Amino acid sequence: METASQWVQYLNLAAHPEGGYFKEIYRNNIELNISSKYSGQRNLATSIYYMLKSGQVSKLHRLKSDEIWYFHYGAALKVHVFHNDAYQCYTLGNSLNHNQVLQLIIQAGAVFGAEVTDPNSFSILGCMVSPGFHFDDFELISANEMYAHFPNQKSIIQLLT
Repeated sequence: METASQWVQYLNLAAHPEGGYFKEIYRNNIELNISSKYSGQRNLATSIYYMLKSGQVSKLHRLKSDEIWYFHYGAALKVHVFHNDAYQCYTLGNSLNHNQVLQLIIQAGAVFGAEVTDPNSFSILGCMVSPGFHFDDFELISANEMYAHFPNQKSIIQLLT
């Protein structure tokens, strides 16, 4: 069985500011001029490989664009989504018996983060953002910002911030 380190090397992944590892693999060359929501032009879409190891988390963050996560390989991943004063937890994976999904659409403006729940494991995903990802549209979220709206999810918020 391959190790997380082997996949990091094979896919040429780098550390991601939200946690885990990534590599951009696609950036559509069509640019959109939608300055009412964004600070300039955005590519039509972007896509990355993303890997998260057990013990790491994808910290709570928000994007101005929709993002789709695609499960590729490894252990299942819990994705915690806070949107419109509602909390939902999804499991991204490939087990029909455990009600896992192969892909997950996260709406623009939602706050979300993720964790690998199996010890000594990792998950490899694809993430597509449209309009395309730009760091100006990426915001890490603090625990204090979340507690007032989601007091029943304090332990999850602490884990992911």
